Order: sequence, then structure tokens, then C-alpha cells
Amino acid sequence: MVSYNFNITEFENGVWINPTRMPMPKELRKTLDRDIEAMSVDLSEVKLIKSIDEYPEPRFLKFDVKKFIPKSVIDIVRKEEKEIIESIEHWFSVDFDSIKKIFEVAHPADGKEFAEWMHEAAAIEVKNRFVAENYNQSNNSYVATASGDPYVPGVSLDEFAFEHRIGYSVFDRGYARLFIRGYDDETIPNQSGRTIIKSKLLGFAKLNARRSVQYNGSIWKWRTLANVLTSPKIRNIVCDKHFGRVINPQFIAQVPRRAVKFFRARLRFFSKVDQKIKIRWRNPNNYTDVAYEDFIEADAGMSEMTYTIGSATNVPPAAIEIQPEKDQFAIQEYEVVEVG
Repeated sequence: MVSYNFNITEFENGVWINPTRMPMPKELRKTLDRDIEAMSVDLSEVKLIKSIDEYPEPRFLKFDVKKFIPKSVIDIVRKEEKEIIESIEHWFSVDFDSIKKIFEVAHPADGKEFAEWMHEAAAIEVKNRFVAENYNQSNNSYVATASGDPYVPGVSLDEFAFEHRIGYSVFDRGYARLFIRGYDDETIPNQSGRTIIKSKLLGFAKLNARRSVQYNGSIWKWRTLANVLTSPKIRNIVCDKHFGRVINPQFIAQVPRRAVKFFRARLRFFSKVDQKIKIRWRNPNNYTDVAYEDFIEADAGMSEMTYTIGSATNVPPAAIEIQPEKDQFAIQEYEVVEVG
């Protein structure tokens, strides 16, 4: 028997509901599905503003990685092996292994108080908080995260919960189940991650299991999407590499303030490497419905792109999913200008 705990806010018609919230003006809700079907997207070419040599890290973010590493840990490493800290030039762009090394030096595994898997868990928590807290500085936005050992004490968040299963079993099987109240379960591959798209939920889960140690799992849930309804710009949206090739997606709400047939969006962003960025526009009435998808070629450095959104009636609100292919990607600004 698998046991798990949930923090649930509502129960309706036999289904547990705690939806990802996306604000929409009332006048744009009436014909949303019809408008989504008629929506068109015209992407412009990406213009490189500064190369990676000129702009090596996304300094526009409010919080850097060091903010989420305890000062006591940094102090120990400065005393014991200060070259580890001094070798990190860009605290807005620190690789996972370097963060893990900091915890390994500060608290070496001794088989009693500190186990090997704890260093990895600490590094995962730092990466999660770095991405989430920068996102949560945007407009009325909130992404929540939970991580740790899914076996004991377990990892759950709202509707989501990893199954309680010992680490070597997950390693041998190659995946762990993620339970989602009110929806079908998902399988999360070992040393990988999966974007969770349900009709009313947007999430992400990742796990790293090895045979000899307890495994680490993380769950993210977008509770309220960053949007441009009450502020002209969205800022500080981060996708980052966590371990191996695991890169989290991000979601923002593209919402006109009034009924218009066209608007222009401007996207300014940082990419750590040359890579493709997949973009999907999803129906906020049902996130599994992809209205339009495309990709952009991003050069390493700071770039800018504009695009035009149109519809035969009114431009509909949409949830935008952004997924980098290789490495860190951060949105400096996203703004919408209504043009007619």
C-alpha cells in the first residue's frame, strides 16, 4: 500500500482541484476557445545585443545563487578551501556540481550526521530556490517547490506526491511514479525530469537515483502565472540546468488588458550557450491544448525578439511554455504592446 499526503484546497464533483491560476479579463473569457483556434503568431528574427563575452551572466536577476547557500557554509569553505569559492566568477550562473562541492567541503560525509546524498539534496534545493524566487519577483506570480528524499520523509506539494520507494529500487526500475490527485499518475525517468501538463495544472518533477544512496526528488507547481495585466513587464524568469541534462521549463501568462485584434510582444533574454528554445502557447481553459508552437535559435549572450499575435476576433489570453534545449536561459523582460 502506497501512502502519501496532500495539501488540498477544494473538492468538487469527485475531483480534487487546486488549479494553476491565470488571471483573465472577463470580456476575453466568453469566446476564448474560438479565439484560440483563430490565433496566429508571427515571430521575428532574434537580434543578438551582447555576446556571451560581453555579457557572461544574467545580472538583471534579483537574487544570485549565493543567497540560497547558508552563510555558515560559505564561511567554512572560505576557511578550509577558499579557492573553491574564489573560482566561481559568476554567481548568477553556477553549475550544479560546483554548488554540490561547496556542501561536500563544508560538511564531509561521515556516515553518521552527514550522508553523501545530503550534499546532492542541498545543491538541488539551492537550484530550485534560485529559479523559483527570481520568478516570484515578477508580477503576481508564484511557483512553489518541494524536494528531498521521497522515501522518508517523502516529497509532496499540493496535488503532487512522489511514491514512497527506496532509492535502489527506483534506480533498478529506472523511474518513480508521481501521484497527481484527480489525474492519471506520471512516471518520472531517473536522472531526468518531466513537465506535467494537466487540464488545470502546470508542474515539473525531476529525480536523481543511485543504487547505493537515498534518491532525491523535486516537485514544482506554478500556482499563479506571471502576467502583464497589472504591470507592463514580466521580469526574472529563469530556466536552469540542475544535474545532467535536466533543465526546468517556465510558464508565463500572455494576457491583453482589453479586447484587441493584434498586439506586439517584446522578449529580451539571456542564454548561456547557443541553443534552441521551444515555445508553446497553451489554452488557459485546458493547458493540454496546444494552440501554437515554434522554436527560436538563441545565441549565447543577451538577445531580443519581437513577435505579433493576431486573431480574427480578439487576441486570446494564453499560457506560454518556454523550454530550453541545453542550458540556462533567463528572461530579462517580456512586455506586450497593444496595436489595434
